[in-house]
Amino acid sequence: SATSTGGDLAIDVTTPGLGYYLVYNGGTKKTNPSKIKWNTLVSLTSTLPNAEAYAKAKFSTFDKKVDDQNVQIGQKVNFTLDGFHMPNTKGYSGYVMTFTDKMSDKLTLNEDVTIMIGTENITSITGVSVTYADNGFTVTIDATKFQGETYLEKDIVITYSAVVNNK
Repeated sequence: SATSTGGDLAIDVTTPGLGYYLVYNGGTKKTNPSKIKWNTLVSLTSTLPNAEAYAKAKFSTFDKKVDDQNVQIGQKVNFTLDGFHMPNTKGYSGYVMTFTDKMSDKLTLNEDVTIMIGTENITSITGVSVTYADNGFTVTIDATKFQGETYLEKDIVITYSAVVNNK
């Protein structure tokens, strides 16, 4: 049996003995979408009475949103990628998250990617890079640089824009 605190990020587990356990905090997308948070595999190989296991991330899905789908040649289109969460990388020496998008030939990317964790703009912070190439971009985030209550399990939102061209 384990007792822990931490609100939404902790649960209590009682196991029948040593072995491997999938700790799952309940819910499925169909039965309870608000309950999908995380799961983690725990290997109990000791009879020590207390242990901590850290889920490395919430269950993340993402959405790509477009602000206006009725645009004309020369108009700007704004995009948002969201639904990602900053994972718990405690104990990791490296944990890199990569996001990419490439515009269709009817759009010309503006090099204006912005990355937010919660309400903080992290676009220019050490551990984050944006690379532009071939009418697209790649965002790389070293998640080990963004730990602690300020960032843990906060939403990651990436915004950018493109202009409709005449191709």
